[in-house]
Amino acid sequence: MPELVENFVPSLPPASGGLVVTGDGNGDGMADRLQTDVVSVPFRNTPQVSQHPYAPVVFVTLVAGSTQGKVDTTGSTSAALASVVQQDAPANLPAALDMPLGVIGFTANVGTARTEETFSLYVGAGTSVNGYWVLGNAGVWVNLASAAYGGAMVQEGDKLRLDFKLVDGGEFDTNNMADGVITAQGGLAHMPLSLVGYTPDMPVSGFWF
Repeated sequence: MPELVENFVPSLPPASGGLVVTGDGNGDGMADRLQTDVVSVPFRNTPQVSQHPYAPVVFVTLVAGSTQGKVDTTGSTSAALASVVQQDAPANLPAALDMPLGVIGFTANVGTARTEETFSLYVGAGTSVNGYWVLGNAGVWVNLASAAYGGAMVQEGDKLRLDFKLVDGGEFDTNNMADGVITAQGGLAHMPLSLVGYTPDMPVSGFWF
């Protein structure tokens, strides 16, 4: 991500109460452009970016190796983000699942094979989402930013922070290899709160409560 672009992300005031830093999307007191494990990307505010490439911009900040949205500096290894891109929402998305910014595709180098890494996504609190939703092997959409999957969603200042875990070579690593690289495709999306997952080819009874 060009440094100049990242400087335009709405900054989050540090939790410590320090000075606001220009281009600090996760409020850790350091500009995102100076970090390999934090990146802020301007997404188009549309689920179909290929059809609406000039839609208004919404910034999304992704943190790898995250502890409550801040980079974990206590671990022996660190993750580095290699790419973060916006993609169209799937055409066969369940009617109950609204994905306003489409799919967030990203790649993170985590070093050791089969490493479990925690990630955080920040987006403006005005964005109508209630989870980070991914499609599992069983064809069921699940919210990784939920307690059931070891994740969480909280509000920090005027942003939502969604925490979730991914395992290199695990079910939600889309490169299907335990190679020290996690590749993910999921979306900040909204589904009625009473629902945990949904199988597209099943009737209403296919929802998981």
